[in-house]
Amino acid sequence: MKLNQNYLYIALFIGLFAILVGTDYNNQSEFNWTKNLLMSGVFIVLFILIMGSTLKKAINKKDSDSQ
Repeated sequence: MKLNQNYLYIALFIGLFAILVGTDYNNQSEFNWTKNLLMSGVFIVLFILIMGSTLKKAINKKDSDSQ
């Protein structure tokens, strides 16, 4: 089954956001929605950038090995 990357990133964002909100409520008994939203967004953007560069390196290495 092929999974669309956009759905994976959305699921990761929602999961990370839920974890951050839950830990904030556990530690401080309050919800920091904006901070958690921004942190989740930054982590997902960094993840996308790292995965994109890793994928490009793997494709380039595979192409150079086959020649």
